[in-house]
Formats: sequence, C-alpha cells, structure tokens
Amino acid sequence: MNVTETQTPQILFVDDEPDLQILLQQKFRKRIKSGEMTLFFALNGAEALAMLAENPAIDFVISDINMPVMDGLEFLSNLRNDFPLVRAVMLSAYGDMDKIRSAMNRGAFDFLTKPIDFEDLDMTMQKTLSHVRDIKRNILSKRENDVMKDFVDEAWVTKLLDNADQTLEKGESSIERKGETIEASILFADICGFTAAAEHIPPEALVENLNRFFDVMVKEIIDEGGSVDKFMGDAVMAIFQGEDRLRRCFSAALQIHHALAQQPEMKSTCLNYQVKVAIGIDDGVVVYGPMGAAKAHRLDYTVIGNAVNLASRIESKASAGQTLLRTELAEELRSQYNFEDLGEHDIKGKTERIALSAHNA
Repeated sequence: MNVTETQTPQILFVDDEPDLQILLQQKFRKRIKSGEMTLFFALNGAEALAMLAENPAIDFVISDINMPVMDGLEFLSNLRNDFPLVRAVMLSAYGDMDKIRSAMNRGAFDFLTKPIDFEDLDMTMQKTLSHVRDIKRNILSKRENDVMKDFVDEAWVTKLLDNADQTLEKGESSIERKGETIEASILFADICGFTAAAEHIPPEALVENLNRFFDVMVKEIIDEGGSVDKFMGDAVMAIFQGEDRLRRCFSAALQIHHALAQQPEMKSTCLNYQVKVAIGIDDGVVVYGPMGAAKAHRLDYTVIGNAVNLASRIESKASAGQTLLRTELAEELRSQYNFEDLGEHDIKGKTERIALSAHNA
C-alpha cells in the first residue's frame, strides 16, 4: 500500500436511483475527465460489496440507506466486517433521522441529506478522503516500522525514530549523527565449522539451518535482556546494558551453548554436523548511534569502542563450546561459575598481553 497525496481519489456511490449516477457524472465531469477523481456506482449494498472486492483501491463509500436487495444498514454491517478500512458516508432524507442515527451507531463516518447539497457533498468528500488517507498513512508507517524491526533491533528503532523526530522539530533535513556513550557488555558468538560444513549442504538448506541456529541464539540473548546489534556471516554480536549486565551477558552465553546442543544435526551423504559456537565477551565504555554515509542514505545503528574490538578478538581465540573473557571480568562471576585461567595472551591490536579465562560448556 503506497499512500501519496497525488493518488486519484476513488469513490463508490451506492444508490438505487439511476438518475443520481447521471447527475453525479455531470456534476464532476471535469474532475473525472482530468483524472482528479474516479467514481464507481452500485445499485445496492450487495453490488457495492462485490465492487469493493474487485477494486481494493476505493477510498470510501457514499451510500443511500433505503435500497432493495441489501439496504444501507445491512451494507454497513457487512462493510465493517469485510472492509474495515473503508469509511462510509450515508445518504438519507432529512426527516429520516432515526435511520441516520442507526447508521452512525453502526460505524458510518458521516451523513448527507437528500436532496444533495453539492457544496456540502464536496466538503464531506474532502473531509472523508483526508481521514481515510490519514488511516492508511498510519498503517503504512506501522508496517514500515515493523519491517524495520526485522532488520534493526527494536531498541535501536525507537532511538532512531526519536532522533529523527528531534531533527524534524529543529527544522533539519537529515538525522543528526551523534553517538551516545554507554557502558555495556558485548558478546560475540561464532558458529564453529559452519563454513566447512557449507561445502556439503545445498544453499537452501544452508540458509534454513543458519537461520534456525540464529533463532535459537537470539532467543537466549533477548531472554537475558540483551539486544542483537548485527549478524556477520555465521556470527552474531549482542549488547547488554544496565544493571547486572555482565552476569546477564555471560548467562546468555551459557544458554546459547546449551540450547544449540539440543538442536538436531545437519546431515548429508558425507556430513554429520552438530552445531557449536565459540563465544567472546568483554565489558566497557562504548559509543552507539547512526554510523555510515548519510548522503548515500546508508546508515547502521551500531556500537563501536574498545570493548567491541576486544570481544571480537577474544572470540577468535575461543574453541567450540567455549566462552572466553578477560580474567578480571571472570573474577566478578567466579562465585557463581567455574573458570579455567588460561594465562596471558597476545591480542591483535593490543600492545599489552591480556589474561583470559574460559568456561567450557
């Protein structure tokens, strides 16, 4: 559904008087000829419902109440059930207020009286069209936000939209790219041996299995209050903020190992692959915000910082089924978990050796 202000309004008139169709076509002939509006006509409610099913772009309906086959009140009830986004303006004689009230109670958006006052009709049509398009824009916006949340973590979407709203309030044309400094625990989890296994699995099955593994991993991250920052090939990066973040991050790592161990093997004629991950964790100050090329409209909402780099480097030293982190961080968790101290290691990009500790699943 693409809603723009330039779309031709499409209006369905429902009335059993053929003369009304002739009158309306004559009255709006210039707008119809120039493409400013499109009119549809039905003789009763049953015809109107069929026409709506065939023409989903119809914006709204203007319907008489007194009609054969299916009158306006029955039509309204069906309209609300079958086409909840379509609004109806009801037509009736001025003295027939009881039926007009009944129509309004059944969900009519507005009403007009016969004989038709064309100035009033024009104003009512504009008001109804504006209302309908507001509804469609809101639905489209929600759908876009829902789609965005499939690709960007919901917390980031919220911050991104808040950022955009503040930018618009300032009268600026693009999102202000300011990073926010936070303290966070970072988790990198890499599926081990998946690249080699991929040589023996058809591409469709490969994607299906990789997404299955990610579903399992992301559930454990979210259950511990973490946010997924990105997927990188067969690896995932997650962020944990707030109180007790390191414990929750480490707990998510253990749950990922446990949950993946319950997954069935990937099998082929020459392969039995049981998924395992290597996990690296670090904690520290990071900066997150929209980063990338704004002029090319390519931005990622992500985090950068020493803790991000170190978590990634530490993960690269972990074995399948193992969680690695700095020994000083392991000390904060040692009362709950057992660790194997691995001594100091050279870490790429770091001038000093770093002591690491491991927990084996």
